[in-house]
Amino acid sequence: MAVQVSEKKTSKFIDNWVHIPWIVTFGLLVAIPISSFFPVFKAPGPIKVTKNRPVKVTTLELDPKQPGALRIDVTPSFPSNHWLIYELRLVDKQGQIIVSAIDEAWRESGTWREGGESGYWSREDLLGGLDIKSPKAEKVDLVIAVLESGTISGQPADLEVIFQVYTANGVIQTKHLFWGAVFSTILGILARIATKSSGQTAINCEVDDSDPKARAVLGGKNRLIRVKIQTKLDENVLDWTRANLKINNGLGETVYEDTAVTKSKIKKVRSQGDLEKCGKASFELFFVLQERDSYSFQVQVKPDHPVDWTSLIVREGAKTAKKVDVIEIKTISAS
Repeated sequence: MAVQVSEKKTSKFIDNWVHIPWIVTFGLLVAIPISSFFPVFKAPGPIKVTKNRPVKVTTLELDPKQPGALRIDVTPSFPSNHWLIYELRLVDKQGQIIVSAIDEAWRESGTWREGGESGYWSREDLLGGLDIKSPKAEKVDLVIAVLESGTISGQPADLEVIFQVYTANGVIQTKHLFWGAVFSTILGILARIATKSSGQTAINCEVDDSDPKARAVLGGKNRLIRVKIQTKLDENVLDWTRANLKINNGLGETVYEDTAVTKSKIKKVRSQGDLEKCGKASFELFFVLQERDSYSFQVQVKPDHPVDWTSLIVREGAKTAKKVDVIEIKTISAS
């Protein structure tokens, strides 16, 4: 029986789903800096507001087609050692409140003395606001109302509060984008790992030697076969390791034989106080066996004297994450 062996690099067996998490990650990482360039507008001001006297600040235009949300940030200014509760309202043209948010602000300060030294301290929590994404396009009025105010000591106080108001369209929560990029990256890593073990395991053979071999029924047109050879090496490990792979068909005829060479991964480990060398080597080959048959896979790792353990794993119906070199073996009829 004659066979035709050809090798070519192909992307035919790439699993495109592997790349989707990475595309999502890239898009999110691009969106994070872009989101900071959306325009920010300062409303006319400063806006003076007193208790129980709501004040219209400005008119805003809500656009559902705008990416992101409309953000309203407000910063009140008032004397120290006071607090206030205020409400932001968005009112439509019929005078109906479509959304509102109640927030609290406070300022506190004083002096301290200790060991003959003194100083000034201050604390505050002033920034407030809201984000809104409207389901329909409309114009609304932004109204601020001071609901309650008083002193830190608990006394009521009618404050004249000055608000600085800022608005921005298309605001995106970069915190959510960042965590989305983290999770999609994790999914991308897991997808690549899963791709390496894709397909059905036809052979899983381990021996405490250098020459595993096993037989399985596999092959067929457009079915990618992944052959992985792994070996552990003792202190006699050399810089380079070779693995000879022979594939025989059901009649015992050799349809493929070749030797792959790879650089050994060498490291030093401490054993009973002494540093000793050890290593490992791995090989990965891809095949398409056009004729489905019972095939024998035989491996010989050389040199064999440093080999402690060798495994042979053969999977069919495998997928890849990138272009790979595929060896195609086709049976040629006598005619």
